[in-house]
Amino acid sequence: ATVQVQCVKSYRPPNLFTPLLKMAALCQRKDVHYWLKVLRSVNATFHHGKMTLLVGSPGSGKTTLLKLLAGQLQTEGNWKATGVYFNGIPATDPKVEPRKLCSLVGETDVHLPTMTVEKTLDFAFKCTSREPSPEHVSMILEVLGLAHVAKTKVGGEGVRGCSGGERRRVTVGEQWAAGVRVLLADRLTDGLDSSSTIDIIRALSVWCHMTKATVVLSLLQPPPEVYAYFDNVCILAMQKCVYCGPIEGAAQHMSDLEGIDRQAGDHPANANAARISIPPAQPATSRGERSPMDQGDASQGAPQAESAMTGGYHRSYMTQLRLCIQRQFYLEFTNYGLVISRIVLNVVNGFMTASLWKGMTNDQAGLELRSALIFHSCMSTVISVVSHIGLFSNDRPVFYKQHDAYFFRSSCYWIANNFFQFLVWGVLETMCFCTPLYWLTGLRADMSRFLAFWFAMYLLNLNSSVMFKLMAIVTSTTSVGQTMAGLIQVVFFLFSGYLRPWSVMPKGWKWMKWFSPQSYAFCIAIINEFEDSVFTCTAEELAEFQGVCPYTSGMKYIEDVYSLKVEHDTIGLYAFGLIGWYLGYLFISAVCLHFVRFQSRIKHRLQPYRPQSKER
Repeated sequence: ATVQVQCVKSYRPPNLFTPLLKMAALCQRKDVHYWLKVLRSVNATFHHGKMTLLVGSPGSGKTTLLKLLAGQLQTEGNWKATGVYFNGIPATDPKVEPRKLCSLVGETDVHLPTMTVEKTLDFAFKCTSREPSPEHVSMILEVLGLAHVAKTKVGGEGVRGCSGGERRRVTVGEQWAAGVRVLLADRLTDGLDSSSTIDIIRALSVWCHMTKATVVLSLLQPPPEVYAYFDNVCILAMQKCVYCGPIEGAAQHMSDLEGIDRQAGDHPANANAARISIPPAQPATSRGERSPMDQGDASQGAPQAESAMTGGYHRSYMTQLRLCIQRQFYLEFTNYGLVISRIVLNVVNGFMTASLWKGMTNDQAGLELRSALIFHSCMSTVISVVSHIGLFSNDRPVFYKQHDAYFFRSSCYWIANNFFQFLVWGVLETMCFCTPLYWLTGLRADMSRFLAFWFAMYLLNLNSSVMFKLMAIVTSTTSVGQTMAGLIQVVFFLFSGYLRPWSVMPKGWKWMKWFSPQSYAFCIAIINEFEDSVFTCTAEELAEFQGVCPYTSGMKYIEDVYSLKVEHDTIGLYAFGLIGWYLGYLFISAVCLHFVRFQSRIKHRLQPYRPQSKER
């Protein structure tokens, strides 16, 4: 296999004033594009039912080779890759989808920290198996030595759970439960002690030989007791394959090899092909059987490869949706600290707000106080769900891994992620906030009016939740998402109609009213409170306004200040507007979740540019 990456070299054309212009940083820069080879004619075959150790010095191309086999280079910029075969079928063939066949495990474990070990493996097995069996997960836990921590949380940053070695074994067990046929791992044991490393490699060896899977692991300086568990070894140096074969012949081959810089044809690495042997869909009968690829006959292996590489999603859409909702229920309601904090936050905020606006009267000051209270209610409702940016960003790598492994469709995950916010949390959070706020501040004591006020805050809660999750989807980090969401919310509140009423807003900006969800919620609450209401003036207010009470009708007030006419601007109109924005946010977020990816890219040390007439 050969891999090339397009690089850019910037330089300044020399001239008489170049030294001075360099000092002033005014010289025009020009970019030159050229191709840099990061893998040079790698010839290697990875057989199913065997574990292959991938070794080499840093920069030799191990990570690039693993990403090439996993089919991840196509999404990593401008790449050229050739010479990869699955059971004799080129990777470019439409029948072959490397992402369906291969799973690449990075240096870190990606799991939901609040899920238990048993539920993590059970979810992977149910999503990828047509006939789930509880005994299968129990067998995996026993073989990997995880039975004693089956009910323990996986853990992670900020969540106490399994140890690092146990978490690594959970990663292996998840791939086993998911039925992965080709497991690729980059520096799998980095940061682990020798005992944990041996346990993981032993578990992988058992899994590989039991399921006839293809396993390729990249390790740095493995000790002899770890090296002995492997069947084959692939040695890379200077982006070339020096040796690929049984571990017994590696030492003799390296002693006979004088150097890796040989003429073309002198070394088998120049055959320029990377081949992967994949077991057929049905399990093999014994470890001693050999596939057609093992015997060197690619043409006989093609039919088996075709049957092994067809499929995709193993469960129906409704089954995937049910499994995602069940997992989301567990995540939402077993994290007791998060449940309590979300309820207490809204209850405390509601009572605190009520204490500040307690006892509003029906005079002219009460008009402005009611408007301020409604605006504050909209603002508090939005702020109460801002944490969804961080929560969704933390779970995003798990979604990438499981979606790419065909656990579920992205729409199933997205529906499940918003399911309980729609049915439970949106109702509970706004009810805990609105109940003390509404009944203790002097707003209109009518149950139908209260329900209309609550419904406006509920719809705003749903819109804000989805909008914050959208920011987490389309931004690379949590901090960037929070910054972008904050800027958008400032704009939305600016055009909500309270800070700058629409009656005095410049005509060129009035159209922004229809793009702000806060504007819709504010209008619903304002119309609901001031419709058919009567206000008076105190003696001081009459003296201030020279004996004339400015507003005795709430409808007149909202018409003059907010340009709202009740006969045209009805509560139903703005409610349907909020529902429309909510559905629009859901659709846009679902599309972005499916197509937008933020994953680490391969970094290369670029060599100095030397213009040449041919490809480097």
